[in-house]
Amino acid sequence: MEFEQKGLWYRVFVGHFKDIPEVERFAQAHGLKEPEYKRTEYANLVGVYSRAGEAARQMERLFHLDYAPYAIKDHEGKTRLLVGAYVTEKGAEKQSEELKSDGIESRVVKR
Repeated sequence: MEFEQKGLWYRVFVGHFKDIPEVERFAQAHGLKEPEYKRTEYANLVGVYSRAGEAARQMERLFHLDYAPYAIKDHEGKTRLLVGAYVTEKGAEKQSEELKSDGIESRVVKR
C-alpha cells in the first residue's frame, strides 16, 4: 500500500465554543479554510482550588512537565484545573495514566 506524503502537520486548539455557528463565525473571521472541529467532551481534572495561588503552583508544575493545563472557574468561584481535551474517554484515560506516572493525580471528567 502506498501513502501520499503530506509533510508535517500541527494541531491547534483555539478555544471553547457554544455551538457550530459560533465555530463557523470564528473560522470565517480569522480566515481559516476548511476548519475541522470536534466535540471534545473528556478531560483530566487535576484539582479544584479555592485559592488562585494553589492553582497557579499546580499549573506551573504541569507546564514544567510539558502538559498544557487550563483553568475554568465554576459557579462557586472555585478554579477547576484541567488537562487535555479528548473526543473519547479512552484518550483521556491514557493521559490520566501518563499524569500518574509523572506523580500527578487526576480523574477523567466530562466537560
